[in-house]
Amino acid sequence: MLIDPRTHWDLRNWAAWLDIGSNGGPPQQTSAASAEGRYVPDLGNLYEEQPPRRVYINADRAAVVDVVYKRMLRTDRRVAQVAQHEYPLRRNYVIEDRRGRRRFMRGRAAHELGIPMRIYIEYLKRFAAVVRNELGE
Repeated sequence: MLIDPRTHWDLRNWAAWLDIGSNGGPPQQTSAASAEGRYVPDLGNLYEEQPPRRVYINADRAAVVDVVYKRMLRTDRRVAQVAQHEYPLRRNYVIEDRRGRRRFMRGRAAHELGIPMRIYIEYLKRFAAVVRNELGE
């Protein structure tokens, strides 16, 4: 495994923490993206809405990871860019195969950053090690 599960969870927690809106929930769309966004269906076609999935975020741990990220942004920009692509921008690099399995395209993220895959992985490991040390694990 590339990163230990606890550190991976902390980094995913950080990405979720960055996504929450100012009201403590996910960012809300304030305007329609297109004409279809203003479509109001007739009542016969409405389905019961599923309650939004609750995402539990440990804000204290996420804030520590954010401090590490901002420090890296000042000292080692490439490591910070890799961390950004691997976690907060992760959904941009996920593809679904024919069987419905989702895979993260790390090679595509490395290509977009213009660095070889082995360097990308080294930077990711470096960021994870700093986070693990900062969180005292």
